[in-house]
Amino acid sequence: MKDKNFIIFLVCITTVLAFIALGSYTYNIYNINKMYEGKERAIERKQQEIQEQEKQKINEQAEYENFLNENVYDNDIPISFYTFNGYEYVKTSELYCNWSKNNILAECYAIASTEDTLTGINFETIFRENWDKQEKSSEYKIGYNIKLQLDSGEVINKNILEPKDLEELLTYIQIYLYDDITFMPNKLYYYLTQEELMPENMLTSIELIGSNEIERVNGPIELTVFTYNGEEDFETNTGMYLGNSKFTLKIYRE
Repeated sequence: MKDKNFIIFLVCITTVLAFIALGSYTYNIYNINKMYEGKERAIERKQQEIQEQEKQKINEQAEYENFLNENVYDNDIPISFYTFNGYEYVKTSELYCNWSKNNILAECYAIASTEDTLTGINFETIFRENWDKQEKSSEYKIGYNIKLQLDSGEVINKNILEPKDLEELLTYIQIYLYDDITFMPNKLYYYLTQEELMPENMLTSIELIGSNEIERVNGPIELTVFTYNGEEDFETNTGMYLGNSKFTLKIYRE
């Protein structure tokens, strides 16, 4: 009888332990499933966030492109560099000259035209005739960009919108900006200084002269003229000109 009771006891204990083990197993499985479900939901949320961010970037880029099309790329003012040969202005995209200290590398006039030659000696008349006939030209200014590489491999790529922008280049090239069309009382015709610069000034011509370390500059020097009417015409991070109204002259060492 004792053996029978013992056997019943063992069966009961075994059954209880089995239920406990099964419950523990079931609980662990449940927790594992919940954990995986939580991870899956977290992954889904992360994927949704990434998709939303991508959509936002696409929308922002589309809005930016639309802004550029409406405010930057619609500027179709023709602009070119011209050099004066004594009786006419000749459109010039290449120059070859002696690169030495105090030697003139380029004397260029910015005119709103793409004609190969413009006849006449009065620059103000030629400039105004071409500039004033351009739609909304009164809202625009003329700026420049110079790009050059030094013998060290360093590349200088700089916008020139006013005289103070020239200081960084003085070691290699002396650059002078001129306004050939704006009357300035008590001022002889000469290059503009930062102190003299007024809102109505137009940078209609530019002169490059070799400086102390011009020999450190590798060719060619790239000089670009462009028209602009605000900060939106320049890339936010690099500051480089975005528009289509531009013309580049390359200056080669002779």
